[in-house]
Amino acid sequence: MWVLLLLTVLQAAMTVVQFSGGDSPGGRGVDLLISPAPYAFAIWGVIYLLCVVHAAVAVRKGTAVADQAALVAPLAALYLASASWSVAFTVGNSWLTFAVLAVMVAAALRALRVAMNHPLRSGARRWEARLESFTVGLYCGWVTVAVFVNLASALGDQELADPASAGWQAVVLTCALAAVLAALWLGRGSDGVAVAAVWALAAVVVNVAGQSVLLTVTSGIGIAAVLAMWLRTALAGDNPRRVDIAGATS
Repeated sequence: MWVLLLLTVLQAAMTVVQFSGGDSPGGRGVDLLISPAPYAFAIWGVIYLLCVVHAAVAVRKGTAVADQAALVAPLAALYLASASWSVAFTVGNSWLTFAVLAVMVAAALRALRVAMNHPLRSGARRWEARLESFTVGLYCGWVTVAVFVNLASALGDQELADPASAGWQAVVLTCALAAVLAALWLGRGSDGVAVAAVWALAAVVVNVAGQSVLLTVTSGIGIAAVLAMWLRTALAGDNPRRVDIAGATS
């Protein structure tokens, strides 16, 4: 557990490297229509803080899920990849950052599956389970969207697509939405995934407002779809994780 805590601190500390070139933390790639508005990247601060708090709780009490190794392994891989992403960012190669983000998404999805589907440990308190599931979900939801934006950035960097064209970016955004909906299904309507997705899509609307009706409408439909999926899965009466948390010690 101490290793997990150290990795959460490392991933947060490595963000300092991102500013070495003087660019914003939003990325070094081309300006895309589907890039979230700059303010949206402040969510990283929330994610890092939650990760540290969750790891600190895990050091003291263990993870909320009974099978601790099943959750710690993908989280450790996620945090290590996150620290590596900060280094890749300074290189300025969008394909490299995309590759690292792809690893992060794979690790985050695995962690989400464990956090939302594995039984809780005996004695786990309600707030511990909620902290764990929300932290993992928020991280997973955000990087799932980010990997598609990074892919679009790589395509624009290599002049394989026009950064000013809305058509192909609408396709990328639709793919990102499909991935987020899949994550919501995998995470049984994770609140964190829903919050991250709505936050990202709303920031895309802010960024693209007045530039592309297509992307504005696509993002709006995406927000509605995420909320509908969340309501359908999270509030389902047979959702085992909701039942587990409700039955946990307060």
